[in-house]
Amino acid sequence: MDDEVSDEMLIDELEALVNLDSDRVQTWEDDITTPTPCPNGTPVVADGSAPPTSPSQAESKIEAAKWTSARSALLVCRELVRTERSYLTGLRDVQARLAASTSDYIVAHLSALIQASERLLSQVEQNPSAKGVAQAFLDAEQDIEAAFVGWCSVVGQFFDGEEGMSVAQPEECVSGHIKTSQRLRRRVNSLVSLVDSFRSRESGPAMRELAILPVQRIVRYPLLFKSLSAAPESSTEPDIQKASDLALDLAHKCDMAQRTVTFVQEVPSDSDAL
Repeated sequence: MDDEVSDEMLIDELEALVNLDSDRVQTWEDDITTPTPCPNGTPVVADGSAPPTSPSQAESKIEAAKWTSARSALLVCRELVRTERSYLTGLRDVQARLAASTSDYIVAHLSALIQASERLLSQVEQNPSAKGVAQAFLDAEQDIEAAFVGWCSVVGQFFDGEEGMSVAQPEECVSGHIKTSQRLRRRVNSLVSLVDSFRSRESGPAMRELAILPVQRIVRYPLLFKSLSAAPESSTEPDIQKASDLALDLAHKCDMAQRTVTFVQEVPSDSDAL
């Protein structure tokens, strides 16, 4: 997938090809001479052969609908690949900028996040179709879940302070055109509030980015797969729907992981109560 080719340029080129095929069909229809009846009742054209049957208007409308659905899925797949690349680049940049004194515990979790992203990106780049993207996500399920849930279960321990916990809108982190269900919005709001809290806490730039990047990525997965599964043709593919459900489940598990840590940290110990 070439990042130098914008979505608009790609769609324009593909639509030009679709229109070219339509023009060829129209030209082909115009060039057919009026058939003349034969003694046996079979019409023929000038060269004596039977005229081919032209596509009907109904078939043309079906093809147009398929193209619209395919175009939507293509744009979502491109966004998923493009943002996964950006996310992985961000993680590697953070890894390079972490201080030498950074805890091995943090480094290990960061390495797990990088490895999970590398595996997913490697597969989706081989087959960036809707089906290919969904299958890649399903194949990398265990690595992705272990990395993200593991990170969310410990990330709050690396920061001090409780300010800045206001809830942001999920559209600030993802494309505004993607609509979410009420259940998904609740998960997203909860996770994005975690991002907001890290933005305001006292810590080095690299550590703040390390806290924010994975949570932003967790937010994006269910939104992208929900949009992908909404396409008419994709809705009949079980793997795409399964990937969408898996992404939402991942957001839920990460949400619960960070909530559990917050709860444990806020519960006073017996010594504190005395």
